[in-house]
Amino acid sequence: MRTLLLPLITALIAAAALLSGCQNNQEPGTATLPDACSQPPESGMCKAAFQRYYYDADTGSCQTFIWGGCKGSVPFETLEACTQACNATGSPAPAKGAPVSTSATKEAQQ
Repeated sequence: MRTLLLPLITALIAAAALLSGCQNNQEPGTATLPDACSQPPESGMCKAAFQRYYYDADTGSCQTFIWGGCKGSVPFETLEACTQACNATGSPAPAKGAPVSTSATKEAQQ
């Protein structure tokens, strides 16, 4: 009985490890980031000025950009969302582009 029990327990443990995703074929330090972390920012066609965020792989941090309010590409609406999704560090530089309006500034702070 004992000789059958040990291989059975070993097989169950191995199966549980495979099903739970414990076996990872990635090299250490090469975690896959969400697609939004590689999405470039695009201001869009409209003329509003909303502060939004994107991940800059060169600096390893989230940066600000000005989104026009329609079309374009907005990887992240908040700094917190960008930082959490992309494991970013550091503080963003001031946004490049049009000056941020008062309403956009209030929205970005929410």
